Amino acid sequence: MPFCAVSAANTVSGQFEAATGYGTGAGLCGWNCRHTFSAIFPELGAPPAWTQESLEKLNARDIEYNGKKYTRYEISQMQRARERTVRKYKRRYLAETEAGVDNTASAVKLRQARQELADFISATGGRADSARTSVAGFGRSASSKATWAAKRQERLDAVNNDLTALRQSGKIKLTGTAVTPPALPNTLSFEGHAIEQMGKRQISLAQANELAEHAILAISQRNGTQHAYYSEKGFIVIRQDGSIGTVGWLDDAGKQIVEVMKQHGF
Repeated sequence: MPFCAVSAANTVSGQFEAATGYGTGAGLCGWNCRHTFSAIFPELGAPPAWTQESLEKLNARDIEYNGKKYTRYEISQMQRARERTVRKYKRRYLAETEAGVDNTASAVKLRQARQELADFISATGGRADSARTSVAGFGRSASSKATWAAKRQERLDAVNNDLTALRQSGKIKLTGTAVTPPALPNTLSFEGHAIEQMGKRQISLAQANELAEHAILAISQRNGTQHAYYSEKGFIVIRQDGSIGTVGWLDDAGKQIVEVMKQHGF
């Protein structure tokens, strides 16, 4: 950084701002700049200088991360990148919430980004700076909702992993993906095959409705055009138009499916 002499008349030679960019985001003391400046009085002697030992310490690659050595500056920039990722997913979560679209994926990405940042700081001996991850509008309420949505999705993923294992072992034949039970159609239509199954299995209309209303989870099938709603007692398959595919009490395979759901907190 160049030296600029200040006279008694308060004039500046060397054009401090022009030389350093001071006062701009890209200049001295701007974005992510950790440099500083101070007044020097020549009559008091030569300004302090960095010793070779100090310079070597400043540039030392003495911080280990993932088996490699880095300088403190390099580590700080790696941390800045992780902080930007956290802000990115906070903004995306807020935008999706405002638009009324599903924000679950962003909530999961945000939770992962936060955890990665925390792990990085712990591994490198850094310091968390909440100001660098804050986003306007993302307060405690949004944070709590995003965390809850992410944790729920993680549990759903665990359910689907276990159901896949049961399917591969031949213990269940159920196809589809476990999801949060969608809102029921305004009207349910019980006709043909559904009525026949209800008669054989001795399921009343009230009991069939109860199976749907008290579902633990649903299994999305046929590209989401129908869902099998599973409760602790039975299941009911409902198509998008409200027509009923089938309905029944839980058999041994059905009980295993519900048990998996309950094991993961549903």
